[in-house]
Amino acid sequence: MVMLRLLIKKLYEPAFHHPSYQIPTLRCILCFSTSITQRTIPKPFSILEFLVNNAGFSSEEAFKASKSLNESPLPQQPELILSFLKKSGFDDTQIRNLVSRYPKWLLLDEETLQPKFKALQDLGFSGPELAGFIIANPFAIFKDFEHNILPKIEFWIGLLGSTETLIRLLKSNKWFLKRSLEKTIIPNVMMLRECGIPDIRIRSVVKHRPSFVLQKPEMFKALADRVVKMGVPRSSGMFLWALSSLQTSSVARFNARVKLMKSLGWSKEDFGTAFRKNPLFLTPSVKVMKEKMEFLVNEVGCEPSYVANHPVLLSLSLEKRLAPRHRVLQMLKSRGVFIKKMSASTVMCCSDKKFMDDFVLCHLKEVPELVGIYSNSSEKKEQ
Repeated sequence: MVMLRLLIKKLYEPAFHHPSYQIPTLRCILCFSTSITQRTIPKPFSILEFLVNNAGFSSEEAFKASKSLNESPLPQQPELILSFLKKSGFDDTQIRNLVSRYPKWLLLDEETLQPKFKALQDLGFSGPELAGFIIANPFAIFKDFEHNILPKIEFWIGLLGSTETLIRLLKSNKWFLKRSLEKTIIPNVMMLRECGIPDIRIRSVVKHRPSFVLQKPEMFKALADRVVKMGVPRSSGMFLWALSSLQTSSVARFNARVKLMKSLGWSKEDFGTAFRKNPLFLTPSVKVMKEKMEFLVNEVGCEPSYVANHPVLLSLSLEKRLAPRHRVLQMLKSRGVFIKKMSASTVMCCSDKKFMDDFVLCHLKEVPELVGIYSNSSEKKEQ
């Protein structure tokens, strides 16, 4: 301590001595140093406080999101990213959703994001649509955007017909943009086009079943060969639907349906006939198929072979179409109302308007309760 005091005296000793001059004590120097440090060192940046105060996070949400950023250097002003997202059409809820699920978006900067957002906007992604796309595919911006993601987006918009349809598919199929255009999607689409199937029909299937064209081309070709062997040529209008039907049906699932229909009176030939005419009759579960077939045979009075020749009947809803219309016909017959003889297929497949005109409205005098019977069925249909 004595040595330190001598050193301080040496450092602060003036060039000439004045009686009024006092050498500062060690305590004074240390206090002065501490006050300078407190004034000059800024408060450390807190990602937790930032997320709570600037992004509207709860403390729990902020803590969870911040864990993945602890080891990453944040930009000097991360609020600029939030500002840029708002300018691009994101609302507060969407920003919180994006950052909470993928906090590393705070590590980006406007210079990186702006050209990518501009490219998406040029393709028709407006504010809400742009936000919807980014939230559904937040990693698309991080990858090889220009040479990988952007060409895929352009292709899908062209095939599906609109940006809105693509966004809708991406919300429920996050892997949609991960498949290769060159190796998978384009070869499959080209095969369908070579079969004479127009893009508008391909679009219709892909909208409802996007995985249809995402399988490996060799598997897709094997599936097409299987459809041909079942009697549906590539030139048939049913070829696309047969492909779609078999693509979702494993061999075991398919064989279970063959076994079921055989037990309900179909021959092998009947099954082949039904498949060629309407491959989508295989879509429902075994339980639902059994209920429909038993209703048509036991209640409506159809022969099993008749149903095989009119398989569209198996694609209609039992509760919303088959049963309600059968009840109307039974009511008319029980009241002795003459009904022009029509096939079950004609009665069940005609439009709601035609059925109302031909079997309900024109018989209200004889059977006024018909409206109630069919209207209640229509209400159930809407629910």
